[in-house]
Amino acid sequence: MGTLKATFLDINKKNHVLYYYIIESDLANRWVKITKENQARADKKLNYKFTNTVYKHIDKVRNRLTDCINKINKIYDEPLPIYEDVPELTTFHLNYLHEEFERYGDRMQELIDGNIHWSSKMHDNFLELNELIHLHEDVLKSKTAEFPNMAVLYDYYPQELHYPILESDKLWLTNQLRWGELYLGYNTLGKDWLKVHIDNDMEVIERDQVRPQVRFAAEAWMNFGPDSSNYWSTLQFEKWVKGLPKEIQKRVPINNLNELSLGRYKIGNLIINDEFIRKYGGTFADYELPRSQAKLDWNMNVLSTFEKLLLIEFLF
Repeated sequence: MGTLKATFLDINKKNHVLYYYIIESDLANRWVKITKENQARADKKLNYKFTNTVYKHIDKVRNRLTDCINKINKIYDEPLPIYEDVPELTTFHLNYLHEEFERYGDRMQELIDGNIHWSSKMHDNFLELNELIHLHEDVLKSKTAEFPNMAVLYDYYPQELHYPILESDKLWLTNQLRWGELYLGYNTLGKDWLKVHIDNDMEVIERDQVRPQVRFAAEAWMNFGPDSSNYWSTLQFEKWVKGLPKEIQKRVPINNLNELSLGRYKIGNLIINDEFIRKYGGTFADYELPRSQAKLDWNMNVLSTFEKLLLIEFLF
């Protein structure tokens, strides 16, 4: 298939280049195609979100979230809470904000048709709100995590091009996520079963808002979170389902794995070569080990400094 080349800029204005081997699958091939279609259009702009903030910087994330909500509230007809009296947001507060984001998505056409309380700027602010909610969740979890969940998510905006997920694509669906692997972006309004499990989000189940991925865009997720141990994710999910109240448990399609669609679609792997080792340290064996110190050090000392994604290229 080829190689993806991603060029980043850090806070010290130094460039970092990461290379990904793209799997020779039909799914990855279609993802490359839709990415090139976006790159060929002058009206498309590379958009990116970094999840590379640790708990000691949670106030910065909270301030960004509050600023975003204030921008929305200047236009939106149903203002969102900013929780001024809450010292630190919890999963309960973040889940409520995410529920409001989903509700906005469901009524967006109504707002557009009314042409009173909708604008493209407000829509962009709601998209930013969704990203900041997830960022805040990850930073909150990093307080007690031995290995913080870090990642880079990118796409091309305005996001108008989509391809459907085919049944055969589910060969590449995995819930055992690995550091340095490249996955399709979720690209769906709502939460899938993997995210619902991670967040233990009962409300989204009760509201029937769990939405497995049925399409994809040029969006890609560069995962630098802790490696899932073999079968650990599957076992934890099974135990979680069995521990749910019976009325909620019935809503989980555990007996229809096709409908369950548990996980993310893998399309590539980070290339650890001599150049990477010379620049960042460690050994090849270090980066093969799950949750290794070398991976953690790279996250904390390198990825944490990234502030811009400058360029996405394909090398063949």
